Amino acid sequence: MLYDLFATVPKGIETLLLKEIKPLGAEKIRKVRAGVSFRGNLETAYRCCLWSRLASRILLQLGALTVSDEDALYQACYDFPWEEHMSAERTFAIDVTLVAAPLNHSHYAALKIKDAIVDRFRDRTGQRPSVDTRTPDIRINFHLRKKEGSLALDLSGDSLHRRGYRQETGEAPLKENLAAALLMYAGWPDLAGQKGSFCDPMCGSGTFLIEAAMLAAGKAPGLERSFAFQHWPKYREGLWNNLLNEARRSERSTDFLLAGSDSDADVVAVATRNAQRAGYAGAIDFTCRHISDVMPPADMGLVLSNPPYGVRIGEEDDLVDLYRRLGELYRNKFRGWQAALFCPTDELVAATGLDFRVVAELVNGGLPTKLFTCQL
Repeated sequence: MLYDLFATVPKGIETLLLKEIKPLGAEKIRKVRAGVSFRGNLETAYRCCLWSRLASRILLQLGALTVSDEDALYQACYDFPWEEHMSAERTFAIDVTLVAAPLNHSHYAALKIKDAIVDRFRDRTGQRPSVDTRTPDIRINFHLRKKEGSLALDLSGDSLHRRGYRQETGEAPLKENLAAALLMYAGWPDLAGQKGSFCDPMCGSGTFLIEAAMLAAGKAPGLERSFAFQHWPKYREGLWNNLLNEARRSERSTDFLLAGSDSDADVVAVATRNAQRAGYAGAIDFTCRHISDVMPPADMGLVLSNPPYGVRIGEEDDLVDLYRRLGELYRNKFRGWQAALFCPTDELVAATGLDFRVVAELVNGGLPTKLFTCQL
């Protein structure tokens, strides 16, 4: 059976996501703003949850409905056969997005849907499922554009960027799927295939390095976590176990060395523990050192960093010298390497004195940000 599916993704990564899910069995793929719609069977849906490094969520469309007001929303959701997709013993949560819709408040719309689901179960079974907004068994997504609404089952549960290894973060953490996208835009998959190395001289909690290691090893990013579809009545455990075993067999040995450093010893300790949880403690060399003392771990590869840029961490005027020293490091010690910076401010990147060019425009924490690259 083929389902209508939708993968959500941070803005600016849609094209990469389209290319990523196509070999996973997706059909009739269409790129839209902040997502990709496609069709696929359960195996395709499971593969996307297991293998997508870029998507935030995988949604399986349950039904369409026309909504003119709160009463129409309640009735349409009361009439929907929820017992086919959950039981009264399961907890659930509702996520709502409204676009130019007749309803004004997403929280109130979520309450109406919740009431409809609870009332339907109580009227038919005498039992009622409970709401759990933090860790629900079943997560329902409702999207309403004007009067056209859609109900979807969130197969992911927790956002797919949560791989499971990052239980500690630095002051301004980068989401894992955004880090993976930046690595792809910067050319890391090709360089890894050429036995190149990777270095992050301002590594923070180590997200770039761990994602780079997972990419180089061909490790499925969802291998160490659970998913909401495992609580769905139509869950096929045998199929899922086969896909997990296939993913484990496809992982390559970690015969590469990646290097990360930071001037904060506590942050380096956090990065080291995150790498241990991800299974790459021996593949990543973490050290505590200042930028001027950083050394490349190999003759060629990718050096990528997400330096502070005056938002949440420091003021921009105080960072020009940091970017100048970063430029000196790249110029003097990383000749022959591909260099990349993730930064929203052209002026700070210009302070490096290097011929950077913009290869991607993305959004990080609501802030428009660019990826700059250059060949050293």
